[in-house]
Amino acid sequence: MTVREKQTRLPMVDRLPEHVHYADSGCQVAPSCLNCPLQRCRYEEPEGGKGAAHRVRDAEVYRAYLQHGPDIRWLATHFGVSRRTIHRIVRRFREGRERPDAA
Repeated sequence: MTVREKQTRLPMVDRLPEHVHYADSGCQVAPSCLNCPLQRCRYEEPEGGKGAAHRVRDAEVYRAYLQHGPDIRWLATHFGVSRRTIHRIVRRFREGRERPDAA
């Protein structure tokens, strides 16, 4: 490759999409991006859209906390999170920053 050819080649970031191999592998929501029902891609959301899943989980944790009592170790084991996470979730609900029926 000559020096002139190197200068005329476009860097990878400037290439057109037609010239780049794109594998539409989808995600947990849909098997492919072209068939996805979401208006906005979950990968465009902060942390990959984990916020919605965490809100649902947090509401379940708080409901379990109210039903089973403050057995933090059991809740942490049952939901697969740390004891500190259980304390944070309970505090958010108690302070009114979240509601258990909002999820």
